[in-house]
Amino acid sequence: MPELAFEPTPNPHAVKCVTPVPLVSAPAPFRSLEAAAGDDPARVLARALLSIPGVAHVLLHPAFVTIARTPEAKWSSIKPRVKRVLESALDGPARPSGPADASP
Repeated sequence: MPELAFEPTPNPHAVKCVTPVPLVSAPAPFRSLEAAAGDDPARVLARALLSIPGVAHVLLHPAFVTIARTPEAKWSSIKPRVKRVLESALDGPARPSGPADASP
């Protein structure tokens, strides 16, 4: 499987993870677990990412995923968990998908 690539952003509290294939068909921001409620694959992925300690919010995009952390969280503990979640999603059956309404 091609590697996931983490890239810095201008925001020190956010990182972009470029995915080798699309995980969603349209951009979808999620700022809370409540906003990610539902069973479609994009919401399930968003919930898995938001459940990682220190993750504040996520943006799922066809070409990448942006992860924002809380100010006190460390990337050294977040990135390996994000990588595992995204690799699991890349191995999953249904791609790409998009939520019906990803607004919080």
